[in-house]
This record gives sequence, structure tokens and C-alpha cells, in this order.
Amino acid sequence: MSTRMAGAAMIDLNDTLSCISTLLATPSSWPGAFAPFTQNVVMTTLVAERINDSQIGAVSEMSETYPEMPGPIIPPRPRPALRMPMAWRLFVGELLSAAYAAAADEVTDVGQQCLIDNLRIGMSGAEINEMCRSAMVAHILNHHSDKPFYLHTSSGIIDATRRAGSSEWCTWNRFMTAKPGMILDSIFDCFLWGYWGNVERTVSVGAPSAEVKRAFDIMIEANEAAFDAIKPGVRMSEIDVLTKKILEKNGYEPSQFGSGMGRGIVSYEGGHRALPLDVRLYNDLEIEPGMAFSIEPMLGVFGLGAFRHCNTVIVTDTGCEVDSRVRRDMIVIEQ
Repeated sequence: MSTRMAGAAMIDLNDTLSCISTLLATPSSWPGAFAPFTQNVVMTTLVAERINDSQIGAVSEMSETYPEMPGPIIPPRPRPALRMPMAWRLFVGELLSAAYAAAADEVTDVGQQCLIDNLRIGMSGAEINEMCRSAMVAHILNHHSDKPFYLHTSSGIIDATRRAGSSEWCTWNRFMTAKPGMILDSIFDCFLWGYWGNVERTVSVGAPSAEVKRAFDIMIEANEAAFDAIKPGVRMSEIDVLTKKILEKNGYEPSQFGSGMGRGIVSYEGGHRALPLDVRLYNDLEIEPGMAFSIEPMLGVFGLGAFRHCNTVIVTDTGCEVDSRVRRDMIVIEQ
């Protein structure tokens, strides 16, 4: 039995299956057996992908730092030494890894574009979410059928009383529909072969008022300014300051949230957020080529809505590349 990985090499799984059978038959051997078994599978995969000499798994560049947690929440106690790998350099510096990250973002683009093309006034949250999810699954099966994946889709047609403070909660149902005047925060995530793809767009249902249009324009201005400012040597905090100043100079309250976070092999959705990649006021980490993180400054207007486009960027030697190919202007559904 064999399976084809992303590279051209074939991986024979007979030994792996035999090892699993042995382990299941002899539970007492588990503690000592799993380590070499796992190591063998990982190394076999890396060799097959021709990336065994890449940064993946490397521990040559480590940091002893550990983010301090608030005392009132977690009582002080001795901590074991923790070594944090430089994950924020994002194995995306490797060409193959960059391709995987782009492939995951491409899947999310399919979902987002499906919403833009097909959402109509009166359509239920359940209907449009199923349509977008089906399009994403079809894309994966057509182009990445050998890869494991996980999807999250949210059209933004949600019940505000059940949000629990997070736009990530899927609270839509068959009875909630797109209505004129709604401001939708649509979110599409894809976990593909270990890489997180994400794209988010704010969508206006029905012709926007002048106030809504102005908020859109300022949010988009902040996004585009961040893209233009990202380059090696600039600090993460400088990008957050830039976007907040644009909101403030136009009469809006600066968001209490940051303007982005780590993407690629790290993502808060998967419970493995890399704090050093936060685009926030307190983070003075210098941007380097190969880093991957989101740009998503949010403009919230009380009584009006939240405006946020989110894109993953990969830092190059001279600037950055925006992974998403979905339009970044004001999106309006008028039918």
C-alpha cells in the first residue's frame, strides 16, 4: 500500500501499518514505542517531500522567552524552562511551504468568491454557508485530494444575541436570512495539510448609506496602507500604529484590537497562535522575509457595524505579497 504526498516520491505504508498493528496488540509497549514510530513517520514524510533539510522541525534557532501571563488570572508559580521555536519565521520561507500556504488561501478564496457571486437578499444563512462549503470541498477534491483538510465557513448572517463575543461562532440557521441594511462579516478558513488559509470580507446587503460607505472607504484605506508599509526591518508595532492613525484622523475611535496575527503554520483558530507575530502596539518584532501574518485592521462603528477585510501576507525581500485574490474594495449585494 502506498500514498502519494505533495512531492513526486511515493511512501510505502506497509511498515507503518505493521507497526500500528503491533502497538494495538501490545498496549504495554506504547510508552516506549510511540516516540520512534512518530519520528520515523515524520522523517519519512519530510524526505518524500524533499524538505528534510528545510527549516521544518529545525531547532537551531530558539528563544528562551516565555510570554508573561496576567497575575490576577494565573497565580504565580514556578515554571519549567520553555523553549519557543522561531515559528514566526514561518517555514513559509521554504518554496514548498509557501506553495502550501497559498493553496490553503486559495481554498478560502473559493468560499469567499462563492458568497460574493451567489448571496442574494432573502437567502438563509444555512443555504449560503452550505453552498460556499460545497464549493470549497469540491476545489480541494479536484486539486488536493490527497491532503487532509478542515473548513470553517461563516457568511456573517448570524444571530447577534448568540455571538458570545466572537464573530467566529456559527449561529446561523434556516430561518435567518440576508436582509437589506445588514453588514456581514464573512469569514472563511481552511486547514490544508498543516497550513491555515483565511480570507474575510465585510459585505453590505443592499445599497449602503453614506455613513456605511465612508466607513468602508476608511477601513480599506487602512488595509492598503498597511500592505504598502510592510517590508523587512519595519516593526510589527509600526504597522498597527499606522492603521490606527488612519482611523483616528478620520474621526473614528482606534480599535482596541491589533491589526493582524500570525498565519501560515500558526493560527489562533487552531489553538496555536504565535504571539510574536501579533501586529499590535506592544510588539516591536522586526519583520523579516518569509514571515506570514494577517492584515485586518477593524473599524467598529456603534450602531452601524464592524468593518474588516482580512488577508494573509507573505513578506518578501522588498515588501509583501497578498495571498488572497478576492477583490478588496467595498462589496455590495444589491439583489
